[in-house]
Amino acid sequence: MNDNDIQPIRTEEKKTAVDNLLYFAIRYKNLIAGALILILIGGAAIFFWTERQASRENEAAPMMAAAAMAFDRGDFQRAIDGTEKEPGLKTIAEQYNGTPSGEMAELLLANAYYAIGKPKDALKAFDAASPVSPDLAAAAIAGKASCQSDLQQYDAAAKSFLSASEKAENNALKAQYLMAAADCRLGAGDTEKAGELFGQVVDRYPGSSGARAAQQALWKISGMQEVSNK
Repeated sequence: MNDNDIQPIRTEEKKTAVDNLLYFAIRYKNLIAGALILILIGGAAIFFWTERQASRENEAAPMMAAAAMAFDRGDFQRAIDGTEKEPGLKTIAEQYNGTPSGEMAELLLANAYYAIGKPKDALKAFDAASPVSPDLAAAAIAGKASCQSDLQQYDAAAKSFLSASEKAENNALKAQYLMAAADCRLGAGDTEKAGELFGQVVDRYPGSSGARAAQQALWKISGMQEVSNK
């Protein structure tokens, strides 16, 4: 057995980190919209542009409400495509980019694609998303990382999860994303780097569930390495 034979340790922390994408997308919908509106209305020099954006937002908001209802009840394909009468998230994101509803549609679109098992489409949407809240922005980066991991792009996924960990303000999320980065390093066969990252979780977030899971991962790696050296 060699280092490349050591498979990723699929911890509950990574699953929880991915699950949080949907939680934050729903939790911060109003916050994101409010923050974007503040940006849009700032500065007299852009008055006419602001008026135009406000008009577009008035058009998009009812459409977004209908798409969000489909998303919230788990009807992801309908949320993406919409109906004959109501545009879906894909159309809203494309036609109303730059408005609060358009920005929210992009993020929900990414989550919807991921939920139905289309990581390539989700990756594109996560790349296009630009949420304002640090934790939501971190969740979007982690969403991108999850897509990369599903596509077995482990090096890229590890870097994205590290970026998400740095971006997040919530310590629980920081630990989860750091755990996921370590798991991706294992997927790439880099047990040394994975061990370093698990160690960082233990050192930075002592007493947390993430630290306990990281310590277990370190013990497992150590045991695997002992076996491979025999």
